Amino acid sequence: MQRLDMEEVIGMKERGGAGDGDGDGQVTVVGIAGLGNSFHQLFQNYCKEVYVASEWARRRWRPLHPRRYAKPLIFHDGRVAFRPTTSATLAMFVWLPLAVPLALLRVALIVVVLPFSLAAPIAAALGIHCRCIAASTLRAAAVLDLFVCNHRSLLDPLYVSAAHLSRSRRGGGGGGLVVCPEGTTCREPFLLRFSPLFTELGADVQPVALHSEVAMFHGTTAGGWKMLDPFFLLMNPSPAYVVHFLDPVAGGGGGPEVANEVQRRIAETLGYTCTALTRRDKYLVLAGNDGVVANNNKSN
Repeated sequence: MQRLDMEEVIGMKERGGAGDGDGDGQVTVVGIAGLGNSFHQLFQNYCKEVYVASEWARRRWRPLHPRRYAKPLIFHDGRVAFRPTTSATLAMFVWLPLAVPLALLRVALIVVVLPFSLAAPIAAALGIHCRCIAASTLRAAAVLDLFVCNHRSLLDPLYVSAAHLSRSRRGGGGGGLVVCPEGTTCREPFLLRFSPLFTELGADVQPVALHSEVAMFHGTTAGGWKMLDPFFLLMNPSPAYVVHFLDPVAGGGGGPEVANEVQRRIAETLGYTCTALTRRDKYLVLAGNDGVVANNNKSN
């Protein structure tokens, strides 16, 4: 906005905003100027008080930590997982020529070519780290076949299965069911509401707390191509997963109570915050829809 445009806007406000004053015929004007401009000199002609940050104060400015925001940042989209400073952006572009073939190699070897028993050691050799923390109460793997975890990415079931097999090879052959009752992923340290549908199985529940760490790219999106989520996750130099098996929770009866207890235990273990938000809330904020894909197939 040019200087003349600013003066015209303020003049129009003074002529047509008699009802916006402070009671003595004076129009209240609040001016906000960014760095590196001379608007504060213009504001001196119209504002009673002008506050300008000094150079000493500017040198002390630091990025505000997310936990100190006026409102918690729970939902956000985009692939970049770092603050785009000059040095960090340059490092990303230097890494991209290596990231694409490395991600293709990881997908080809771990997901397509190699058997599941060899996926974990090969993944570690390619820079993918997975840390498994066993539960304090050990029970037979065949008894607990329902694993309920928070949702971090599309690769959650693979990490849970790999960690389960590594800690109990004899009983792991029977398989199990991995459930993410949040219904969608959440990047920030918050847990969405757990759907109580998994409690209808009537089986004991093994809560699993998942924490993922990425340096450059997020492996989740709400408005982009979801088929590329695993690819972006594996483009990180050294993606890491922490799989923490918690003490079992008795199932059967009291669906919402069991779901809330599982959510509380996982949040307490990870240091996250429980919320009552759902998948629908996330997609309304990020994509402007309720997250449901319409079925266009018409039955004859």
